Amino acid sequence: MDDGGFRQLARDALTEFSTRKVAQSDWDAFSNDLQYVPLSAGAAVLKAAVLEAERSFNVECRRLHYLSVPPNAALSAVRLLGEADLVDRSRVIMEKPFGTDLASAVLLNNKLHEVFDEERIFRIDHFLARKPRKTFSPSACQWFV
Repeated sequence: MDDGGFRQLARDALTEFSTRKVAQSDWDAFSNDLQYVPLSAGAAVLKAAVLEAERSFNVECRRLHYLSVPPNAALSAVRLLGEADLVDRSRVIMEKPFGTDLASAVLLNNKLHEVFDEERIFRIDHFLARKPRKTFSPSACQWFV
């Protein structure tokens, strides 16, 4: 996928799922800032894209890495952020599923702490409000619903 393909994917999702119509001029202004960098491009390409985007703001900014990826891709994405030196001034949001079971969630959490401090990690699980089940929820972790 390239930038154009990513923009089209985002536009299609917006058209299908948005509860309100987005004016073409608003979309054009927003989509000009969308870039796509695949994991396979590597740390140097990702870092260059982020630094280029940050320069366009003309102020120092903080980074928010929102990872809505399958459990088997989460650790690779987090490690890439570390290799690209994009952890400073940043937080990471890990969207569910966080692992595939308790053991994999604990392992992922431990590996995540090798890159991000706990106060920089936010976990989202949309299913926490459902019927109680065995789930990963150590008291030291921050969960958002």
